[in-house]
Amino acid sequence: MDEKTKERIRRVIASTFGVPVTQVPDNAAAGEFPLWTSLGHLDLMMAVELEFDVTIPSDVMLKLLSLNAIEKYLQNSE
Repeated sequence: MDEKTKERIRRVIASTFGVPVTQVPDNAAAGEFPLWTSLGHLDLMMAVELEFDVTIPSDVMLKLLSLNAIEKYLQNSE
């Protein structure tokens, strides 16, 4: 996956959790942001689905707990 896609994911995370993009590191993961709770995770997954025009099965959503995991999933679903 290219850096442009990773940057898009980073922007979605930042927007969802109300932080500047510069505060979303390459290894961002659940627990690093106060709002990345179980409910916040659902908000993030919906935002990722909208941004990338994909449907993520609920069992998969439970595993996508980091920027890297989201990136790998999107790469494999192309």
